[in-house]
Amino acid sequence: MKAFSLNLFRKFIIVLVLICFPVGTIYLINRAEAQEAEKDYTKARVGKKGSKQYQEEDAKANYYGYCTPCHGETGKGDGPLAETLEEGVEPRDHTSAEYFSQKTDNEIFEVIKFGGAKAGFSEAMPPFDGQLSDDEMRGLVKFIRTLCKCQYKK
Repeated sequence: MKAFSLNLFRKFIIVLVLICFPVGTIYLINRAEAQEAEKDYTKARVGKKGSKQYQEEDAKANYYGYCTPCHGETGKGDGPLAETLEEGVEPRDHTSAEYFSQKTDNEIFEVIKFGGAKAGFSEAMPPFDGQLSDDEMRGLVKFIRTLCKCQYKK
């Protein structure tokens, strides 16, 4: 009986090795490829970091990620969540040169950082302090300036 159990155990080990070895090998190869791809991506991002192009791409990505739900993809205040705001509250039209040429970059920055309520606007505009760095929020200000095609006029 012991010989039979030992044979059964050996067969079990052989089957286990035959199953686990290919699966493990595939896992390790895929993991190595994923790590290599991540290195390439990180290297590409770090290589551009600090450049004007990097900052513009970062600002655009942040705008589309954080702002478009209310302000819309073109910045006209027509995002999918715009209609869900309380009555009488409309997201700011970021394409309005008339409005934004009257606002300093710092005023726009403070609304982004501290939210609408702190600036005397609706609290529907949330604060992004803690979610975005100051540099990222400054990037949003620059991106909004591209949407309105305007600068602050005294």
